[in-house]
Amino acid sequence: MINRHIGSSLNNFLDDEGILPEVQAKAFKEVIAFKVKRYIADNKITNTRAAIYFGISEKNLKKLINGDHIDIEILTIIKVINKIGKR
Repeated sequence: MINRHIGSSLNNFLDDEGILPEVQAKAFKEVIAFKVKRYIADNKITNTRAAIYFGISEKNLKKLINGDHIDIEILTIIKVINKIGKR
């Protein structure tokens, strides 16, 4: 059987357009934001308590969960990932 829908992958397309790294970074940050929101909801804690737990400023926590995370340093994101991974 011949598959007529075979073509280049989305990654190939994004790479050809020169935007693959930006799209991957955005997707990565969105996953982290989702996990942080879920952690806050599951544990019924405030943003202030969550920021203390993650070891980041409340300002950066709010940026992360509100999607305004373009300028958040990778170190901040790594701190959050490490804490989420320890649950």
